[in-house]
Amino acid sequence: FEVEEVVEDEVKNYPVQRDTIPVNVEKPFLEVEKKSKSEPQKKTTPDEKINPHEKAVLLGRIAKTLQSQGYYILKKHSTMKDLFAHVDLLALKSVPVNEVLEFIIFVPLKVNVLKGKVQISNEVIKYIPTNENFKKKGSVFKKLIDSYFGNLEGSHELIKEELEKGSLLSSVNKCLKQDISLKTSITKKNLFFSIGPQQFKMLVEPMLVCKGEVVFLEKITPFAYLKDINLHILAEDKLTELLQFIERKYTLLEKHKTEETSFLPYYETYNQFLKRSELFSIPFIGFAFGLFALLGLQSFQMLGLFLNIGYGLLGIYFITLVFFYMKFFKIKLEVQADFKTPYYKKMPKLDETSLVLISEEFESELMSQFVYECVDSDTDLQIISNIEEDQISERFRQKQLRKTVKNNGFFEDGANSEPMKSSSKKDSKELIKQDKKHNSFSSRYSSFLED
Repeated sequence: FEVEEVVEDEVKNYPVQRDTIPVNVEKPFLEVEKKSKSEPQKKTTPDEKINPHEKAVLLGRIAKTLQSQGYYILKKHSTMKDLFAHVDLLALKSVPVNEVLEFIIFVPLKVNVLKGKVQISNEVIKYIPTNENFKKKGSVFKKLIDSYFGNLEGSHELIKEELEKGSLLSSVNKCLKQDISLKTSITKKNLFFSIGPQQFKMLVEPMLVCKGEVVFLEKITPFAYLKDINLHILAEDKLTELLQFIERKYTLLEKHKTEETSFLPYYETYNQFLKRSELFSIPFIGFAFGLFALLGLQSFQMLGLFLNIGYGLLGIYFITLVFFYMKFFKIKLEVQADFKTPYYKKMPKLDETSLVLISEEFESELMSQFVYECVDSDTDLQIISNIEEDQISERFRQKQLRKTVKNNGFFEDGANSEPMKSSSKKDSKELIKQDKKHNSFSSRYSSFLED
C-alpha cells in the first residue's frame, strides 16, 4: 500500500501533496523510533526520507525566486485538477519579443527533495544515495524520479488542452490583465492566440528542481537538458540563471531565425484573397447591367448568346477564386500545424552568421548550452567547433588559475596565508591574455563579415 499526506504550504497557503513512495523505504526510520529512548541509538541520517514540511519550505523558496524574476504563481483550480496533479507548482510570465509578438512562458515545476546525486543522460537516469544504507533502495528512488519525468513530460499536452478549453487562458488573462483569445478558422480549427494584430506564442518549459547534486553525462553544459521532452533538471541555486537563459534563448531565436513563422502571412494572404475576389466580381456587375438592358429592349435573340458568355465568365471567375484560395489555404494549414506542434519540436533554423551574432550575447558556457538545445547535432558549422573549443579553453584556464592559487598558499589548511607573489600574478594574467586571444574568433569573424 502507499502512504499519502497533505501539508499546508507556509508561503502560499495551498496544500502540497506528499510524494507517494513505497512504505518499505521508510522502514529503517520506523525501526529506530520503536527503540527505547533510554537505549543508546545509532544516529541515522534521514537524507532519503520524503519530508512534506521540507518540501513545502523548498517550494516556498522556489516560488519567491520565480516571483523575483517576474513570474506569476498560478493557484490550484478545481477545473484543472489533472494539470495540477502532475506538477508541484505552475508559473507563467509574459516576455515581449517585438511589436507583433509576445511569448507567454509556462513553467510546470516539480521538486525532488532527495539529497543524493542524480546522474542523467539521454538514455540513463541513475540515482546515488548519500547514505550507504540506502544503496539497495536506489532502484526505488530512481522510479520516483522517473515518475517526476513522466509527469513533467505530460504537462506539455495538459497545458495545451487547458488553454484550448479556456480555463487556463482565463487565468492567464487575469494574471496579465489582458484579453487574449484563441482564433479559429471557419471550420473551428485552432490557429493562434492573439489580441488584434498582436500574437502570443505559448511556451512550456518544465523543470525538475533537485535538492541534491545534478550531473549531466551527455555534454558539459551548465544545465542538464533532455531534448526529447524539453526538460531541464537542475539544483535550486541555478534556478535564477536558468530562467534568465530561457528568456534570452527564445527572444534571440525569434530575432535571428531565417524563416517567418508568425501569423502575418496568414492575414496577408487572407486579405489578398478578399481583395482579388472583389476585383474579379466587377465584370459581373457590368454583365448584370447588360442583361437587364437586353431584357428591357426585349432583344431575346441576343439574350441566348449573352447568357452563354455569362456562363463562360462565371467558370473563369470560380477557377480564379479557387486558385487564390488555394494559396491562402496552404498558409492556413501551415498555421494550424504550427499551433499543434510544440515550439521545442520546431526550432527555427539558424545560419552561421546568426550563430556568430548570438554568441556575442552569451558567455562561452551558456553559448554551449544554447547550441546543444537549439542546433541539430549533425549541423557542421565552423562556429560550433570554435564555441566548443572556447568552452574547453575557459575550463582549462580556470583549472590553471585554481592550481596557481593553490600553489601560492591560498585555501590550504594551515598553509601560508600571504597574498600571491608577483610572479604568480603575472602567470595568471598571462593565462587570461592567452585565453582572450584564443576566444577572439567571434570578433574576427564579425569583422570578416563586415568587410
